[in-house]
Amino acid sequence: MNTFKQIKLVCGVLLLAAFFMPLSRCYYIKLPPGSIEVLETTNQVSESVQSYHDVYAYRTFRAEKVRSWGILLAFTWPLLLMVLSLVAPKIGTALLPVEPLACVGSGIVLATLLDADRILWGGYLAILALLGYFLTATAHFYRHTREQYLARTGVLP
Repeated sequence: MNTFKQIKLVCGVLLLAAFFMPLSRCYYIKLPPGSIEVLETTNQVSESVQSYHDVYAYRTFRAEKVRSWGILLAFTWPLLLMVLSLVAPKIGTALLPVEPLACVGSGIVLATLLDADRILWGGYLAILALLGYFLTATAHFYRHTREQYLARTGVLP
């Protein structure tokens, strides 16, 4: 296994680990039932009525919803491609141009999950893992394309 594949494997495992970590936090005001409180013009809420909700990617999964499968795929496709490239190397090589595009798609899904008041450590890990995978996949594709071109033209690297 070459260095590019090793880095992509590590990034894929980190991205999968981020699937089970808290990605972001949403704050909201929790008022007692039946009470209507008008916030002061300063918009300051006491800590007793302020609450929060942590967003985990795995908690959003519902098997009957297509969106849930998209979220699951956004976090697992790097490892699926690594297994595929180990089982069938030619297919893995053919999918090299798809990897950076898939990273962009995963980034869009991740951005929807991180659209909250505060990004938590799982969100930062997912961003770093996806960015690392994107940069490595792009460099791997460039190197492979360059080697193919040099081999066809007869120029030695």
